[in-house]
Amino acid sequence: MLVRRGPKESGLVFESDNFDHYRSAWEAAVKRARLEDFRFHDLRHTFASWSVQRGASVQEVKELLGHASLAMTMRYAHLSREHLRRAVARLNDLPAPEVLPNRAQEPVEEVALLAK
Repeated sequence: MLVRRGPKESGLVFESDNFDHYRSAWEAAVKRARLEDFRFHDLRHTFASWSVQRGASVQEVKELLGHASLAMTMRYAHLSREHLRRAVARLNDLPAPEVLPNRAQEPVEEVALLAK
């Protein structure tokens, strides 16, 4: 069961939009995890990337993050190379396209007759 914290009317997950209220807890957690140069805002990038890698569309992530444009969401939705490899690998399941003759390899006489 998902428990929502904070007043429903504000749309806030926590009780306050004043980050200073949570700063000491955040800084202690970052220090304990031995993370360097890691900001709370970085979690939005992680959320967007992981969401797309697990199948959410960029449009869905855009709406979840509250962005006005897909361009902004694309800044957040960084994709790993492995995720891109899987996207290309899905093409293996497609039937092979019909092969058309390569006109560059036809004898010159045939090309001339076809042009008439």
